[in-house]
Amino acid sequence: MLKLKNYSFSGIGRFAQKQHIDLETRDHLIQIDGENSNTGGSSGAGKSTTVEALAFLLGISEIPSTQLQSRLTKTPIWVSGEFEGDITITRSKKDGLTIQTPSGTVSGNSKLAEEKLDEIIGVNRKLLKTMCYKRQKQGGFFLNLTPKESHEFLVDCLNLTELKDKRQKLEITLK
Repeated sequence: MLKLKNYSFSGIGRFAQKQHIDLETRDHLIQIDGENSNTGGSSGAGKSTTVEALAFLLGISEIPSTQLQSRLTKTPIWVSGEFEGDITITRSKKDGLTIQTPSGTVSGNSKLAEEKLDEIIGVNRKLLKTMCYKRQKQGGFFLNLTPKESHEFLVDCLNLTELKDKRQKLEITLK
């Protein structure tokens, strides 16, 4: 399981300067509160931007980087996260994806870097996106899944994919 320890980002939404969020000092459940300095309310405070930064980092954001890019700076969008197991993942509009692990570094806008990210995440990114990424005013996770997608999700969560494949091969042999 990929566990995020902390992350930093800049050039996204209202955040022109580098922001750092340390999750190791937080409880297991994290609530994001915000206050818009201009209005005093929470709308437009950047709460969603902190989540969009993670979605961009993991390659599951539906928002193009040109729209995520802060209009307050010319600095390219940049996100970096540190994960348990001495893994650092960085994605920027300028340099692409860089993954540092104890076994080496992979970087660039290459298929190899994206495949390494998939390996580290350990879950199909389409499924990960469905599981943890929900845009505002969008329905819930299980409500949006078809019965087949729900089954595939649960099989994947329980690490039963290999067993399922073996069973299918056995059924073919038996026929």
